[in-house]
Amino acid sequence: MKYISNIPIFIILLGAIYSAFAQNPDTTFSVGGFITNYKPDKAVCIAMFSSNDDFKKCEPYKTLRFANDKLPPDTLLYVFSKVEPGEYIIAAYQDLNGDNKMNKGLFGPTEPYRIYKPNYGIFGPKFSKCKFQVSGSITSADFALK
Repeated sequence: MKYISNIPIFIILLGAIYSAFAQNPDTTFSVGGFITNYKPDKAVCIAMFSSNDDFKKCEPYKTLRFANDKLPPDTLLYVFSKVEPGEYIIAAYQDLNGDNKMNKGLFGPTEPYRIYKPNYGIFGPKFSKCKFQVSGSITSADFALK
């Protein structure tokens, strides 16, 4: 009789463990692709932005920087991990002068750059026009710097 009274406690404990795992699934994804058309002797920087305000302020959600000595000669594979579901823009540039920022002139960037899924307006890229949805992992966010 003693063992029978412990069975409900064991079942409740198993249920609590299961519900703890079931309610906290990993809901993050990876987003990546290939970048081409860069000079292999200069660093490439890639940033992921999660809102229009962050994009305007240049405050990325995630960043990657590939130093010139770590670049393959013609195609760079990049991957952002643990990306939460939502809307994003990915922007990349090549840091030609090594100052760790994208330099701009009167008519826009003066260093090679590109936005994944570009949809530029007259006054440059807008978050609302260039954003894409992350609701699963993406392995084909490919683009060429220009």
